[in-house]
Amino acid sequence: MALVRGHVDDWFYEKAVKDVIPLNLAQEYAKKHNILIRGDRGIIGSIATISFKPKEFTYELITYRPPEEWNKNKRDIDPQSVIKYEEQFFPYVFANFDYIKNKVLIAPHGNDPVLYGIRGANIDSLLKGLEIINTKDKIEMAMLFKTNQGTDAHVLLNSHYFYQTSEITAKVESVEIKEGGDVLIKLNENNPVIIVYKETGELNTAAKLLQKGDLIKVVGAIKPSVLYGKIMEAERIEILELSGIEKRNPKCPKCNGPTESLGRNKGFRCKKCGYRFFGEKETLQRERQLGLGIYQTRYYRHLTKPLFLQPTTSQGLNQEEINKLVIKLLNYSKNI
Repeated sequence: MALVRGHVDDWFYEKAVKDVIPLNLAQEYAKKHNILIRGDRGIIGSIATISFKPKEFTYELITYRPPEEWNKNKRDIDPQSVIKYEEQFFPYVFANFDYIKNKVLIAPHGNDPVLYGIRGANIDSLLKGLEIINTKDKIEMAMLFKTNQGTDAHVLLNSHYFYQTSEITAKVESVEIKEGGDVLIKLNENNPVIIVYKETGELNTAAKLLQKGDLIKVVGAIKPSVLYGKIMEAERIEILELSGIEKRNPKCPKCNGPTESLGRNKGFRCKKCGYRFFGEKETLQRERQLGLGIYQTRYYRHLTKPLFLQPTTSQGLNQEEINKLVIKLLNYSKNI
């Protein structure tokens, strides 16, 4: 538990979300900034939360059960109502339903006060969720939180440190498809080996089609590896350029026959009719089954930005808007 007494800057939050913070560093930081802490469980997350000053953010609206319901593991939430809600408010809501496994993602499974939490970039769409999502469980209250979910807040540029999530741009040196379907991508320079697991779905399919010389931008977590020293577990790959460009002599402009080069800056000669001319070699792109664009794992961590989502970048609500929102949530809780 952490209690704020003094000013807390955003350094701690940035380090917590992008790196590893040992307990003793959190304790020293708390002492320096007059943060009163009790015990040692949860203090890193608590201090990071109070120093949360994001450039962009999303929201999560969480509903809570009355105390007499806390010991129930199962929540009774209608899956079709969650699908209806997502369809109505896409692309402003995200990660509320798994369409591959056909299951609800908004409800926890333990003995705790939370009934469900819905995620989105728009406050009004989240409030509508209270009306659309059907549940047989009792709801005692609802609260709205500003979060870093779906913002890529954890991503660093060109970091090679273990347990950080990095974005690296490099050319492909080789692609190896392992038994079972995982893909290993070796990049140029001193970059980690990229591993794209079979379970990443469309991302894995795209990785199998990469070739030497392709220019890609990869986002993933850096991990130690016994076999490779350092690997990156890919979450997303953006294909910037495809290799396979070929240069060939132009056709003869007189008879359309094949030509041969006479040397640098000396032009070409037709092998069929002997006509000589000056020109440029033709550039051909070899046909590929892969297109430029972004490919992302079908299952990603809660900080990873979905391809369709545009997080909020405003400063948030002013005090008057906050007061109105609080009244809405209180009125909703009273009418349950």
